[in-house]
Amino acid sequence: MVTYVCDNKEIEDKLKKLESLITANGGGFDENLQVHCENGYFSLRAPVVKDHVGERLVKLSEACLIPIDMVEWGVEDGKIVAGASDTDLSALRREILDIILDLYNMTAKLESHRESCLWYALRSKGGILDAIVKGRASSAAQEFMAHIRAGSFEQLLVDSFIKSRCLSYKMHDDGKATKVLMPFIDFMNHHMDGALFANDKLSGGGVHVGKSWPQEGTDECFVYYNTFDAYDSWLFYGYADDSASFLRSVPYEINIPQVGKIDVLAFPGVRYKTEDSDPLPPHVGDLVGFMPNIKAEREGYLAVDFLQIPYGHSPRALRRVLSFLIKKLAPDMSDAVLQSHVVQAESSVIYRNILFYEDLEGFLKRHEGELSFLTAVIDGHKMVRLQLDKLRSYPFLSAASRAASA
Repeated sequence: MVTYVCDNKEIEDKLKKLESLITANGGGFDENLQVHCENGYFSLRAPVVKDHVGERLVKLSEACLIPIDMVEWGVEDGKIVAGASDTDLSALRREILDIILDLYNMTAKLESHRESCLWYALRSKGGILDAIVKGRASSAAQEFMAHIRAGSFEQLLVDSFIKSRCLSYKMHDDGKATKVLMPFIDFMNHHMDGALFANDKLSGGGVHVGKSWPQEGTDECFVYYNTFDAYDSWLFYGYADDSASFLRSVPYEINIPQVGKIDVLAFPGVRYKTEDSDPLPPHVGDLVGFMPNIKAEREGYLAVDFLQIPYGHSPRALRRVLSFLIKKLAPDMSDAVLQSHVVQAESSVIYRNILFYEDLEGFLKRHEGELSFLTAVIDGHKMVRLQLDKLRSYPFLSAASRAASA
């Protein structure tokens, strides 16, 4: 049975009620699951048995998922509130949502987010915020900036908080993608080697996660939120994640002389859409974790949603992706000419990113006097160091350097 380690009896009672609602409506839990809530921080734990990695830890039926666009989110007296008509949410979802809100408010989640949310911290410093966030093109960023321009700071706070806890999920009945809150799974922390979210497509919909212990010395189970590097996690989650084995390029236009250009759009969190895209050719089939989606294609031009720079493994992945993309621009290009263009493109990508983070480092230092007291900004210095360390250790940096100076 699920056990609870809580320093607040009322919180424990809320969690037990939530568990009973989920199990009575198609969900389930591993019998050895331990739910911790101490000093306002949640975690899910289970006895470490490496042979049990991947075994189901939490299962939620679709009926227990909360579509966030069915809810009118707001803040009253410093607490999160949610308005929704009975026609929008089922009685079950409304009951689950009320418990989730109670748990958020009883553990002061919004107040914690108020300190860690970069957008809220810099809401009155538009020029500084613009300079800091320009390394990503994001619809969420556009929404947050719209709140800032409108002076809707509390709405910015709650919207950014809720969006940081959601999964994009395709509803079983109509196949439409929507963002949902996931009770209990929401309590799991992120790690790049954590468990993946899995859709239960064959059993009427829903989500489950397996057991995963990516950190030595703890029985805490982690989940993989999304393909975020340290910059992404800082922008959208309020901390600089050091577990990412890659970084994503900032927006950049790669010019291929006498061939065309590749426009790197730098969307955060996206991956190659295996369901919506053509299968990759066999010679690059192993690059599915690095291959971007082509968003626009015409003669002499490609636009891709991201470009991923490896760190620690798959050292040639960026070269191979660039080779694939350049070959799409010029299918008849000889191997020798292609290789030359790949090295030049690789060089420009690496150095464009180094320049971005060096400039950002200098920018943060120049504004240190007015920003040093902000918790959300302090992690920015850590993020910059992480990104620069990864870029400067890129295995072909010396070759790239020679190409850049040629």
